[in-house]
Amino acid sequence: MTQRDLNEILLKSAESRDGGYRAMASLQLPGKDIGRFRFYGVRHDDPNDTVPHEHRRELRGYYVFCAWLNHDDSRAINTLATLVEQNGLKYIRHHLQDFGSTLGSGTERPKSPRAGGDYLFEWDPTLKHVFSLGLSVPYWAHAKYPKYPSVGTFESKVFRPDQWYPEYPNPAFLNRLPDDDFWAAKQVMAFTDEQIRAIVKTGHYSDPEAERYVADCLIARRDKIGKVFFAKVLPLDLFEVRDGQLAFVDLSKKHGMGDSGAPQVAWSHFDNETDKKTVLDGERSFALPKGALDGGTKYYAAEISRNGDAKRTITAYVRCRDGQAEVVGVDRFW
Repeated sequence: MTQRDLNEILLKSAESRDGGYRAMASLQLPGKDIGRFRFYGVRHDDPNDTVPHEHRRELRGYYVFCAWLNHDDSRAINTLATLVEQNGLKYIRHHLQDFGSTLGSGTERPKSPRAGGDYLFEWDPTLKHVFSLGLSVPYWAHAKYPKYPSVGTFESKVFRPDQWYPEYPNPAFLNRLPDDDFWAAKQVMAFTDEQIRAIVKTGHYSDPEAERYVADCLIARRDKIGKVFFAKVLPLDLFEVRDGQLAFVDLSKKHGMGDSGAPQVAWSHFDNETDKKTVLDGERSFALPKGALDGGTKYYAAEISRNGDAKRTITAYVRCRDGQAEVVGVDRFW
């Protein structure tokens, strides 16, 4: 890099009142760079990479995190695989990287207002715009953005969590299921207002109004994510056996999204070898079935629903052994 290269970079950048510039640096990841990974298939040089990437929960649920932060440049070019060695053992680590195009930033300039609203190109909306002579206005075009140079095009009012798009179709995102969205949404919802404001503060915005605006948007987008994705499943979580009862947390109630009624439960004996369930008549409370802790190993299935909704249900599996009971599995249905 020559002095001229540096000057050309700085000419494109905003200079602060004291003559300084803001810069972003990336910490070099440990290990040997062996290329990228795709959001489908597996790396055939990695014996531990056995689950096709389009079926991995963390990559499917990555959609929700990207929607929250408006990270539309979430594609394979922004991944990295490294060969690392630890305690004499070599293995491959898969990384997500390059988050310069998030929030309202398009890296070198503000994002296009289209960012997050459509793919860079898609036939259906393109033809719709053409044949309507521009009269068909997409929802994202109604967004209004503040005049903060440090914020760019970032907002929360027209944001639709389940209609957010990256720049390019992503196989993992396209294969995601409601339980993948729920898994990610509950992690997004775990950030409190205070934590979000503290994180935004680390950006050292010169304008405190801009800092406040970004934090407000992230909080509002977080709440929309919880409302949309919690509604697609029965949002009960953190199952455990406590004081002889099957206990859990209602995340909708916890996050102030309203009380949609008390859940109901029906217990069955569960055969762990054949998956066969035998309904236990009269066992309709969240207390463990009678005799559950009386010697031997027994399995039970607690089928939970709410307001007679037969689609959005949860089955929690409980193992009773040596006088102790624990939840050993949870299935969600929608």
